[in-house]
Amino acid sequence: MRYYLATTRISDIWDLEKEVILLGTWCLKNNMVNNPYYPIAASPWKSAIEIKEDADYCYNIYNELMTQLAERLNYIHNVSYPLKYWKILVGDWLLIFTEVLYERFRRMKNALMLFDFYTHVLPREQCNLITLDTNDFINRIVKEDYFNLKLFSLISYELCPDRIKEVQYEYKASPYGMRYSSKRKILLTLLKPLEWIFNGHIVLSYMYNHLAIRDWFSLILRLGIRNFSYINFDTPGINCSKVALSYDMRKRLSIDNNSSDIFKSILLQLIPGAIPVSYVENYGMYDKLVNKKGKLDAVKIIGSATGWRLFEPFKFFAAKRLIKGAKIVEFQHGGIYGTALAHQEEKMAQEKDFFYTWGWSCRENIKPLPSPHLSRLRDKYSPSKRSQYIVYVGNVVRRYVFKFVTTLRSDDIAMYFESKKQFLNALPQKIKNRVLYRLYVDKEWREIEEDYIRNIVPEVKFNTKGRLTELMQRAYLVVIDHPYTSFLEALAINVPCVLYWDHSVFLMRPEAEKYFDLLRGVEILHKDPVSAAEKVKRIFDNPLKWWLSPEVQKARNEFCERYAYTRRDWYRLWAEELKRIM
Repeated sequence: MRYYLATTRISDIWDLEKEVILLGTWCLKNNMVNNPYYPIAASPWKSAIEIKEDADYCYNIYNELMTQLAERLNYIHNVSYPLKYWKILVGDWLLIFTEVLYERFRRMKNALMLFDFYTHVLPREQCNLITLDTNDFINRIVKEDYFNLKLFSLISYELCPDRIKEVQYEYKASPYGMRYSSKRKILLTLLKPLEWIFNGHIVLSYMYNHLAIRDWFSLILRLGIRNFSYINFDTPGINCSKVALSYDMRKRLSIDNNSSDIFKSILLQLIPGAIPVSYVENYGMYDKLVNKKGKLDAVKIIGSATGWRLFEPFKFFAAKRLIKGAKIVEFQHGGIYGTALAHQEEKMAQEKDFFYTWGWSCRENIKPLPSPHLSRLRDKYSPSKRSQYIVYVGNVVRRYVFKFVTTLRSDDIAMYFESKKQFLNALPQKIKNRVLYRLYVDKEWREIEEDYIRNIVPEVKFNTKGRLTELMQRAYLVVIDHPYTSFLEALAINVPCVLYWDHSVFLMRPEAEKYFDLLRGVEILHKDPVSAAEKVKRIFDNPLKWWLSPEVQKARNEFCERYAYTRRDWYRLWAEELKRIM
């Protein structure tokens, strides 16, 4: 029997006269997640080890192609910048695009092995992959069904041309550009004088939520006002749909395609037409914007937590300053650094001159520094002010995979929801009545998540407002079902908490396991939801008695020392280290 393979949620183009098979869970409508009407193709990845292998494969391709792409970018822009310059600008996009394309490629290749099918594709002329910049690609474009239909179409033309039928599909994308609100523009104008006041050797920008205003002042005073520099990296208003594309420049970006690897061959075909306009047509505009900032000769250190991936003016400034000898520094900004078996963002961070972590180290240029964010939370739990709620911290996953990392994927969403059900159903009613469920900010699965939890515990209360950390500081008990930043925040706050997650999905690297064993040994961390629920039942009457016991506190402290490093005088250590490398 020949099936119809649905590759995205765009059901208008599905052939419903055939037996339909879904390529993945991202094809499901929200009301179909737990009871899918159509069968779903099995994932090509049977274990986290296989995800790690493919992550390494993509990273190796990225390293090989980055050198060649840098040479061509130098050529079209008539410059001669080193490889490291172009890695700062284009590296993240190239690695992520490689991973995104390979993930779709593996899905289609796997389906070819499993089924006799045909599928609909867009005409080649509709498969334009142009994006504005890396941020546009990661946080908007790669989430869209239409963009992913383009990717699956282009892959299918090469991988299985005998199993496709072209179909017309009208899609009107809203114009996208980087624009500021009037309030934001006023604020930037008011902050402009700071560029003259703080005009020193060290630039720290886009530090995520880790540096509050008082933290900045503490650090500046310790560094010395003359050493600190403030630069406003505002992004110019750009509308992607109005950029005049240069097909001649993009043609000259082509890399010789003589590879016997069919995936690599497809990737090489697509790179010239997919690379964001910020690195091709708009390169000169960004370069001029950076040159206007001046200060290039003064700056000796430029550091960031999130700017390296998402903010073009900052990246252009840093890359230009690197040529003049500045040290390039990255600061950890998430919870699975140093622990997850595969984590590509961490590999990119390690390419900087220095990468500062929340306690762990594995190479000479990777150094621990206390997290200002976690240091502010240190021992902030106040039993006298606690509420009666058990705060359950939920999470979700993107529909479309955009990086190879050993954490939750869209394939795991049904299993993940089922684990929540097992945990909540294992609790007696008196405890269920006390559950306050914290919904994750990402809305891709929000509707189904909320309905799913309410069906299990009709009386459940939901929370989406305010800071999660403030909620945890007043919680009776905290339950977290994933090893992201929130569990480190809970451990730093020192609130009684019970953790659990699927250890085969969240597979940790061997050197981290002994630290997680510390948490498992005192029953903070559990491998399954029922075990975690049993622990909640046992300690429910007095969580603090268990939590404040010497053995639990010893395990918590040892784990935090390695992965959630805090110090009251964090700014002193930061200032000493920044002065040292300056």
